[in-house]
Amino acid sequence: MKKIFSIFAAVLLAGSLMADNIYSIDFTSGQGEWTIDNKDLGGIDHVWALDTRFGMKASAYVDNTNHATESWLVSPAIDLSSVSASKLVFSHARKYGELSQLSVKAKAGDGDWATLQVSAWPDGSSWDFVEAEADLAALAGKAGLQIAFVYTSSTSAAATWEIKTVAVTDGGGVTPPDPEVTPAVPEGVLTCANAKILAANAADPTADNKNVEVQANVKIRGFVTFAYDLKEGKQSAWIADLKSASAGEVQGYYLEVEEAVVKGDYVEIEGKFVKYFKAADNIVLEVTDGTMKKVEPLTGVENTVLTQKAQKVMIDGVVYIMRDNKLFNLQGAQVR
Repeated sequence: MKKIFSIFAAVLLAGSLMADNIYSIDFTSGQGEWTIDNKDLGGIDHVWALDTRFGMKASAYVDNTNHATESWLVSPAIDLSSVSASKLVFSHARKYGELSQLSVKAKAGDGDWATLQVSAWPDGSSWDFVEAEADLAALAGKAGLQIAFVYTSSTSAAATWEIKTVAVTDGGGVTPPDPEVTPAVPEGVLTCANAKILAANAADPTADNKNVEVQANVKIRGFVTFAYDLKEGKQSAWIADLKSASAGEVQGYYLEVEEAVVKGDYVEIEGKFVKYFKAADNIVLEVTDGTMKKVEPLTGVENTVLTQKAQKVMIDGVVYIMRDNKLFNLQGAQVR
């Protein structure tokens, strides 16, 4: 799937390049004149490296350990002195880590680096490439433009970030990011946030794994962040209030479904609240003995059903392996 999406992103980029391209590079063909400024390697050899399949790739996850780092991928100087408007267009993928650890900056000449507002970020749950833009209007008409892709990490979270293609074009009109929308919830149905409040009143929210003595029937709506283990008309899913969430707040455990749900679907889970447990740093409410259904169709979402018996999932920046509805760390020890 990643290859198909990458081809699609490349076609979009090619369309942008046809519109008065000032500068462009495809990192799968080489690093060009871009340089790497290692501010802090955190004890590892490198962060950025060239990968001829996926472009420039940054990661500080080495030997099964996250390292605290800061490393910049910096462009050569680009002349914008003859244009009145400009924008940055690039294709990137990201998995694991925290989105807040990544940024894109720009400056002209000896000016200060400024963080750019990027139109689209990968949600961190797949290797799919996303086409993104950033407005360079404030730097149009100036010489010596430089772009920097800034990677940082910590000992608790380290993303893998891939930059495949980059272009600077003559012209503005940056497409804004889609706004976060939480659909209205009817009376008698809970959001994930309200469900967790209810759960906190029934169980110890600090417990790593707490079965609820007084079980309650609940009906909760949210966006699917992970779905897995489709068996005999049953499926499990993690849901959250925001479509862009990288971790679930509510887990529906082997619920009856009329139709398989996939990442990005807006669904309603109805069942019995039975457990309140800690997955990494996130507290999750578990619902079982019930049903799950799509509430409204959503568009623009990659519909990949996650049905493997063993697959990696990310919860608050920590990678686990889900197998037969059990959670294991990467060393194979069962977590839940």
